[in-house]
Amino acid sequence: MKRTIFFIVFVILLGCLSLAWAQTVHYANQSTIAWDAVTKYQDGTVLPTGTVVSYEIYLKDGTQTLLGLTTATQFTVTLTDYLIHDVGVRASITVGGTKYFSEVAWASVDGVPPFVLQRYPAPAKVLNLRVE
Repeated sequence: MKRTIFFIVFVILLGCLSLAWAQTVHYANQSTIAWDAVTKYQDGTVLPTGTVVSYEIYLKDGTQTLLGLTTATQFTVTLTDYLIHDVGVRASITVGGTKYFSEVAWASVDGVPPFVLQRYPAPAKVLNLRVE
């Protein structure tokens, strides 16, 4: 009996922990994502004054797609399908005519996104409501 109660409590606690680590799905046709400005090289050295940092925004739903470019630290993502999308951003700078890129920072951490984007798959409005 004690083992059964222990097992039930263990399963409940495990379920609560898994919910705490679950991702959040943002349902919207458009979502604005934001990130901190890149001000340093990968080794921690501060970028020279006047360095222009550009950002590439990617969506991943099995395939990785470049969605847009910006020098701002936010971007409005417009979804046109109902797939679940992971979002990624990569920084780039140009030094001496050569473009250098960071790794893509995905919303996922070890393959588990803290958030994903999905267009809201709402059914059409009910029509011709009546009493019969």
